Amino acid sequence: LFNWTRSLQCLTMDRNPLLMLSPDTFFGLEHSLVNISLQSCSLTSESLESLLPLENLERVKLQSNFLTTILPANLFFSMSKLLVLDLQRNQLIEIPSKFPPSLRELDLGNNRLSILPFTNHTFGQLSQLVTLDLSSNPLQCDCRVKPLYYWLLTHFQPELVPYVQWICSTPKVLAGKQLGTLSNQQFICVEKQLLSFNVWPKDSKTALLEWTTTFSGSPIELLVVENDIPLPKLQMNDTQNYFFLENLKPSTYYSLCLQTDDQIQCRNLTTKSQQIVSLTSSSSSSSSSSPMSLFTIDIQYLTIGISFSICIVLLILFFLILTLIKHRIKYPPSSKTTAATIESYYQTGGSDTTQTAICSKSLEEHSVNSLQYHRSTPMFCYCQLPSNYCPDQQSYHFYHEIPLSKPAVLI
Repeated sequence: LFNWTRSLQCLTMDRNPLLMLSPDTFFGLEHSLVNISLQSCSLTSESLESLLPLENLERVKLQSNFLTTILPANLFFSMSKLLVLDLQRNQLIEIPSKFPPSLRELDLGNNRLSILPFTNHTFGQLSQLVTLDLSSNPLQCDCRVKPLYYWLLTHFQPELVPYVQWICSTPKVLAGKQLGTLSNQQFICVEKQLLSFNVWPKDSKTALLEWTTTFSGSPIELLVVENDIPLPKLQMNDTQNYFFLENLKPSTYYSLCLQTDDQIQCRNLTTKSQQIVSLTSSSSSSSSSSPMSLFTIDIQYLTIGISFSICIVLLILFFLILTLIKHRIKYPPSSKTTAATIESYYQTGGSDTTQTAICSKSLEEHSVNSLQYHRSTPMFCYCQLPSNYCPDQQSYHFYHEIPLSKPAVLI
């Protein structure tokens, strides 16, 4: 890629998350390249090997990647002209103890560093270092942080030291405090002690190991002796206080020992036979079935109760409906009946109720008599006429009584 650019001095490849680096990626730039920037490229620790041939680098920016450690450990120490190294916003949990004496700026902010390998000898070699950033790291402020504390006091202005954002996370009494606000007497290392060690067999092939210590971050090894035959050592996780030991042999004698730098505790274990374990498993399964049967019975009772409640609600609804039907039959709704179809006097909008009847008297007589008995309601009368009276008309005609508000008119 860079075979024809052998005089290139500055290379910026920021924000390339798909960038893949190999040992020969920068072939051709071994002697010319001075500045390189690979920020936000999703680089891992393994991809740093591609920088090893670049021996004349002065500025290296590896900000915002996925670095957890530096591989190989002597990567930056081999860059004899390195002046600026930016490793902030990664996931570093450890850094190498050696850096080139030419280094002037080292940015390690926003990582996961707790214990730094900086000793008085380290800072003695970094005589040119003027800028060091350790902000947003969970620092462990015990006796091992004293060299860093001394460097802080001698390289920052005294009035600015209390405001430097180097925050302690452990021990608990110093958690959340700024390193520059503490005194030398507060940096104490607790004596390393292995307080307890217990072994709990689970079955013929597995055992649980538990322990408690007064320290963290120091290596703990497990020594296993099987029937007086030593097995390879196992390295324990220094952030946990338990371990599942698997692939044990049934009916076998074991000697288990936890070892620290200056202390060792041992426990003996004889694994169970496979037959006993099988019997124990069968009995435990039968006992576990009992709670399951009780659970099934509870479900059955619940189902019966719900069904019974539904039946009661339906029965109540049935009786209510039956009562309403009987009430309707006994007390039917009232309706107005008339002797004949009423045809209103006011054909277009009248709503007065009228009475109808068949008149056997003459129209004159009925009109006069009706004034005495019907003073409120108009009435229709059907009066029969002789058939030869009006041959073109029907035998019945409508006449309407004249309202009482006007004088009676005889037709």
